[in-house]
Amino acid sequence: MATIDFNQIRSTPKSKNDSFESLAIQLFQANCKSPQGSSFFSLRGDGGDGGVEAYYKTPTGDILGIQAKYFFKLGNGEFGQIKKSLTTALKNHPTLSEYWIYIPFDLTGKAAEGKRGKSEVEKFEEWCDGIKTQKPNLHIKLVTAEVSRQQILEIDKSGGFVAYWFNENTLTSQKIQNCIDSAAAFAGPRFCSDLDIITEAHDALDSFGEIYDFKPWLVNIWKPLKLSFRTKAQYSEKVFSQTPESERVQAIQLLKVLLDKTSNKYNIIDQTVICSTLDIIRSLKPLCENAVKQQEQKFFAEHGEGSDTPSFRQFHAEYMCVFPAENLDASRELLASIIDIKNCLNSPLIQSCHARSFLLTGPAGAGKTHSIVSFAKRRLDKGAHTLVLFGEDFDNAEPWDVVRSKLGFGAVVGRDKLLSCLQASAQANNYCFVIAIDALNEGAKARKWKNKLPKIIQQLNEYPRIKIVVSSREIYNKLVVDERFPGYAYSHIGFTRNFHDVLSSFSQRYNVESEITPIFTDELRNPLLLHLVFKTHKSEDTCSLDVSTSGFSTIFSKYLKQIDDLLRERLDYVSPKNMVRAVMSKLSDFLAHSETQTINWETAVNTIKPILGNELLPEKFIDELVKEQLLILSATNDEDFLIRFGYQRFGDMLRASSIVQSYQETGNSDLSIFAEKLAILTDMECGILEALASILPENIGIEITDNRLGLDNDLAHRLFVKSLTWRSKQSVTPAIKEHMFGALRTGGLWQTVFESLFQLSIVPSHYLNAESWFKDFQWRQDFPSRDTYLSVALTDSYNKKGAIWFLIEALEKIEATSWPEESYKLASTALLWCCSATDRRVRDQATRCLGLLFKQYPVMCLHAVNTFTGCNDDYILESLILAMYTSCLLSPESVENFVDPLNRYIRANRSSNNILIREHSQLLRQELVKLGIEEDRISNQYVTPSLPLTWPILSDVQTLLKLENLPLNMRLWGDQLGPDFLRYVVEPRLKAFDLQSQNITLENIACWIMREAEYIGYPGYGNEALKHDLAT
Repeated sequence: MATIDFNQIRSTPKSKNDSFESLAIQLFQANCKSPQGSSFFSLRGDGGDGGVEAYYKTPTGDILGIQAKYFFKLGNGEFGQIKKSLTTALKNHPTLSEYWIYIPFDLTGKAAEGKRGKSEVEKFEEWCDGIKTQKPNLHIKLVTAEVSRQQILEIDKSGGFVAYWFNENTLTSQKIQNCIDSAAAFAGPRFCSDLDIITEAHDALDSFGEIYDFKPWLVNIWKPLKLSFRTKAQYSEKVFSQTPESERVQAIQLLKVLLDKTSNKYNIIDQTVICSTLDIIRSLKPLCENAVKQQEQKFFAEHGEGSDTPSFRQFHAEYMCVFPAENLDASRELLASIIDIKNCLNSPLIQSCHARSFLLTGPAGAGKTHSIVSFAKRRLDKGAHTLVLFGEDFDNAEPWDVVRSKLGFGAVVGRDKLLSCLQASAQANNYCFVIAIDALNEGAKARKWKNKLPKIIQQLNEYPRIKIVVSSREIYNKLVVDERFPGYAYSHIGFTRNFHDVLSSFSQRYNVESEITPIFTDELRNPLLLHLVFKTHKSEDTCSLDVSTSGFSTIFSKYLKQIDDLLRERLDYVSPKNMVRAVMSKLSDFLAHSETQTINWETAVNTIKPILGNELLPEKFIDELVKEQLLILSATNDEDFLIRFGYQRFGDMLRASSIVQSYQETGNSDLSIFAEKLAILTDMECGILEALASILPENIGIEITDNRLGLDNDLAHRLFVKSLTWRSKQSVTPAIKEHMFGALRTGGLWQTVFESLFQLSIVPSHYLNAESWFKDFQWRQDFPSRDTYLSVALTDSYNKKGAIWFLIEALEKIEATSWPEESYKLASTALLWCCSATDRRVRDQATRCLGLLFKQYPVMCLHAVNTFTGCNDDYILESLILAMYTSCLLSPESVENFVDPLNRYIRANRSSNNILIREHSQLLRQELVKLGIEEDRISNQYVTPSLPLTWPILSDVQTLLKLENLPLNMRLWGDQLGPDFLRYVVEPRLKAFDLQSQNITLENIACWIMREAEYIGYPGYGNEALKHDLAT
């Protein structure tokens, strides 16, 4: 064990004085006998210690504080510092009951001082006696060098603690920096230092690594939730008014406890507070759910189940000045508020904060490696240490041997000494030490992690300041972890927010100023694929970037050709063959049979040597491919080198292309030969099938769903749908219709089909965009059937931050977009389809964005009007005229652009009975006249709505009324009591008309409304609209 000499205490990361303070605090924590329930506070780094470096606050309010002084004698000046610190401590902490003073030397006794004066011991004891007289409840505890040594030896059984504090070269920031730099180099193209876009994974990792700043979260997220809950809780008496007494008392008591826990008295980030708050919610939530049910029972008994509507509430509030649903609404709102708090405290940001272990999963290329390396760099900037390792590092060594080796410890350092050293480092830096292991699934012995990882985590339990984060591709999760993993698991899918900002960042990174065709596909959330797309586009120097023009497989081929041209010039080879593609294809064939997706150096050299011939050295060629980041080279402990693809999908694309090419070379059109090749693919090779789904129609003109290929029908259609955004638009022809309908008929797939269509909705010249097949498909359906599926799909896409959410997000910043003109036209159409949604959020957001689009490009108004001429959806027509009116108000300088669209709109809808359509048309007309347009240039041809020649009666609507399970609120007439819609919406409005003089009865009106529902197509094809109503 190293000698404990406080003169030789480490000076890094700041100074010896700072190190001694940190060491003293650690010893104080280990030796101070604070009462149970005490809270610990460290003041280091807070700009002044206030007389104490750290302290315990006991449940009774007493303060147990510590002060460290790094000097080696007790002269008047030094003693004065101690006295001043105590004075300051008492001023800031009047209830100070213990004051520990750490010094790095031993006081001189009387023998050493002689008779000339008082010894250091005597001076200190005399001062303590004086303090005792003045403050009898304050105990001064002096901890000298010898006492400190004993305390150190007591806690450091392995020697790691001493090794850290008294060895200047152990675990330095520079050493950690070197390790992170090595990890970044090993990561290759999976880490891009100059393109670090914030994702939700960043936040969760930063929280886990103790560097996340929670102040904005407390203000912007937690405070509004807390205030909303407190407001809802004020109505607790009404909420639980129908609850049995014993249950009501219990609920009220729990509610008071929850109010207390969420008050400013407690730090909601504290683990104990989080756990206790969630425990309270677990007990309170069922009681609130029961209260809601009890309020519903009372409300339905008094007013009927059909009364639980906004119109019922509005009528009673406006006309009766009563609120019959007040208690019911209060119970629902309180429950919703409690659930919001629960979800917030269970969010990745909060749950990862106190986790000791963290599992980061996600698909290939989602940015897991980048997130981990970037996380390590951000932590180092804050003074926190992270060791980044990779699954392959552990192929031929035990985990702690790898950690020891990477950090520069000798082989004689045991596990306990190593971990004790890391623990001391973490305590010194005031941040946990994180061991990060990326890509567990990529090692040769990946399966061992399932048993190794729980053992490692258990061994870390003795060292609370050491955490571990691991990552794995999601398809390998069951291979490397199981239910024994005790930590927090987070799925990272790439860029899930600010998609427009992501594209802008990549455009700046690659200095791309051309138009970018928006395609809101999941693949373009993948950082690696975005790099490939932008690199290829940059080399071609085209005026627009549209991945759908050629498809991803062609872009990949162009990228390989681009690299081949570079290497041809650099290495001066003359072979006309694309050497890069040939070599990569050969390697992909080999790697397909490798469990670890790696190939060692010597095998790789021998594999590609026949391809390169005598013209090129295989070693040199591999080196060049590594430089171009097509391959990644990594060293093993036995001085061998392993090679793997820089991008995981490279291998899938190459193998799929190879299979297609070999089939084409046979010159045989019999697909049974191709089907045999597919049949031998294993479940682990599903990525190849995904690649084939896009390559087959591009190269051969057949779909993956072709029965002759012998694939399972459901699997084939899922692959087909996934390929739609990968493939070139030229490969999507009218012949695709039957496959689209097949996908829609495949169980559980229709929403995925819609999402793919949304992703392609604003791609110019694409057969499936918003104005081509998609429009025809929607137009052919009757209104109820169309609304049943489209509305659900729009809401789902918006809620899951899919294509519709991205479209709206992008158009909110329309002035910063750079799309082809055709995409803006298509965007107007896509937004108007969104306006058909029954979800008010989607409809309103889409209408607002449509207004912004018309403001930016007023000429788009005419295109939108022409596109939806003959539309029978009033929601769409309402939003269209409202957006036109709004954009005219916002851009009066473009007044001329609104004249023709308004005239065409009025002509197309002149017989509409919709008051919103008619009134907004008139408002726009008035605005145009006000801005100087002559009145005679604007149509005013709305006709007076005509009345039925013969009003229907009950017998005329029996077809509708006989529908099984028809909702009660649609049975407007009959033997039963009329629903609220008839009584509180229709009847009050009829009082303004003299119906009796025209022999029109209330029965006529009710039956006319029901017949109109039939006229628009209710209950829809296969009763789907009725089924939707019953389900919602």
